[in-house]
Amino acid sequence: MVSTVLKDNEKIGGDVKMAKVVEMKGTEEKMEDKMKSAMKKTGKGLNIFGAAFTKQVLATDTLVGGVGVGLIQGMKYNGSIERGIKSGLGYLATIGAMNGAVNVVKNWKTITED
Repeated sequence: MVSTVLKDNEKIGGDVKMAKVVEMKGTEEKMEDKMKSAMKKTGKGLNIFGAAFTKQVLATDTLVGGVGVGLIQGMKYNGSIERGIKSGLGYLATIGAMNGAVNVVKNWKTITED
C-alpha cells in the first residue's frame, strides 16, 4: 500500500490532505500466489483423501462387509436386489469416505506446509 498526495495539491482547511491510494501493483501477484498455494494444498488433500478412500474400499474386510450389508438389506423385504446393491455401495462409500477424512486430518500438517 502506498500513500500519495492528492493531485494538484488539493487543500482542505489549509493543509495538504494525504490520501491512501491502494495501487494494484503487487496485489495481483499476491492473489495469484495465494490462489496457487490454495490449489496446491487442495490438490495434496484430495490426493491423500483419494488414496485412502481407494485403499479402504478395496480392502477385503470392507468388501466382505459391503456384500454382507447388501445381502441382508436386499433379502430383508421382498428380496429386492436393487435395494441390496444400493445399500452395499452406500456402505462402501461411507466407510471409504470416513477413512479418507481421517487420513486428511492425520496428514493436515503435511497438507498445509508450503
